Amino acid sequence: MTKSFFYRWDRWWTRKDLPHILAIFRIAFGSFLLLEALTYVQAVPTLFSSQGLVFSIWADAFPMTIRSLFEPPSVAVAWLIFSFYCLCSVTLALGIAMRTSLFSLLLLFLYYWQLSFHDFPSSYHRLFFTVLLILLFSGADKTFSLHMRLRRGSFFAFEEISILPQRLLALQITATYIGVASQKIWLPDWQTGEVLIASFSGKWATPWGFVLTRTFSPAVFEFLNWIVRLGEFFLPFCLWNREWRWKAIIAGTLFHVSVAVFMSIWWFLVLPPAYVLFFDPREVHSWLSHHLPIIKKR
Repeated sequence: MTKSFFYRWDRWWTRKDLPHILAIFRIAFGSFLLLEALTYVQAVPTLFSSQGLVFSIWADAFPMTIRSLFEPPSVAVAWLIFSFYCLCSVTLALGIAMRTSLFSLLLLFLYYWQLSFHDFPSSYHRLFFTVLLILLFSGADKTFSLHMRLRRGSFFAFEEISILPQRLLALQITATYIGVASQKIWLPDWQTGEVLIASFSGKWATPWGFVLTRTFSPAVFEFLNWIVRLGEFFLPFCLWNREWRWKAIIAGTLFHVSVAVFMSIWWFLVLPPAYVLFFDPREVHSWLSHHLPIIKKR
């Protein structure tokens, strides 16, 4: 029995399996990075160049010979760096030169963080960095990619990969939800519905958020507060459970869409596509093969 347990444990973490789930996530994540970057187009000179109010937090830690690499560049250079970031996002989604793209995105992510994003630290920054790092050592380009088109003659060709990166990504998402929910359950400011009223009428609120606070009574926000805290905590456990998974996917998607609509915090919309990481690769391949016969043939 002990031997059987350790065998199943090792298989769960390290077995070879199909790459379709990681490939789907790679496409979604690369596309999301590009869409996020495009929202900064009008602000590139302000956020990433010497023309704006940008203060590097790392430049002073390096000798003068390389300090300029971390300081705000000219507007022209800032546009070149930004364009390269967008290009890497595209090549990541397309699955060509994936590791070069991911390594470049990791360096650029750190560069942008020390240059500007450190003024607005968020859990999604840590999540994105972790995802980039794990994908760097994955086989996410082993199907649905130009890499396989060049190597095997078909975009739909595939090769088996280690399931470990998929497990690590799913566990990272689990830890993100549980960590955020635990803070809300413990922090004094989250013990009443007033925090939601303040959120829906604060600096991040959209016009729809203001409508919400004017329409419903404080008792409704007290109830919503409990739903948010408990929902975020139990959501990842439901994602791991086959019977509850689709209910959790619907609930999680509605939650993140609501946050984007009422509070303009849309960065976490990357999480609903990431729910695919909680599925079994064979089940996803079976579903895809049924609807796209060309996948089965490859």
